[in-house]
Amino acid sequence: MWARWWPRQPAVQELGRFPHDEMMVVLREDGPVAGVPPFGRRTSRAVGPDAFLVGDQMAFEIRRYRPDGTLAEILRLEGVDLTLTEAVKASVRPPRSEGDTSLVDRLWEGAPATRPAYTRLLLDRMGNLWVAEHVAGRDSPRNWLLFSPSGEAMGLVTVPAGFSPQEIGADWVLGVEATGGGERVVRYGLNRGG
Repeated sequence: MWARWWPRQPAVQELGRFPHDEMMVVLREDGPVAGVPPFGRRTSRAVGPDAFLVGDQMAFEIRRYRPDGTLAEILRLEGVDLTLTEAVKASVRPPRSEGDTSLVDRLWEGAPATRPAYTRLLLDRMGNLWVAEHVAGRDSPRNWLLFSPSGEAMGLVTVPAGFSPQEIGADWVLGVEATGGGERVVRYGLNRGG
């Protein structure tokens, strides 16, 4: 359940009930172990001052809600190929090693037939929605589809491999970038001129 609460108002307002991230429990001799199956669905969300957006990644569909929790609109993109090929699976599956591989094997048994439609949602400071395409692994650049506050497609922005945007302004993107042995905060310029 999602709820809204303010310190000066005693009542908690329920905004809605949304799916949790997909999990899988593997029963082992030493007890149960929980994990996210490869290509498992997660609930993506973005929150702004006048709306919040939620999507479950099963299809390219994102729901925009008003601050009171009522549905304002549904954003859909038709024709997105979500086929999960064996080549894509092989590119991210960890190599087999000596020792206990039962957990990894069991998690991969739970892999779905399709990949998630997207992975993350962000709202920039102008209220535009950024939707991250699904990319297997962190070694490939990632495309973000941009939509105006009214739901109109505005374009595509490609960010470098290993870069995870956290906040987006009029002419900059601030985020975390994976380096050889850790992470660093990076700010990139952004040209919205097309």
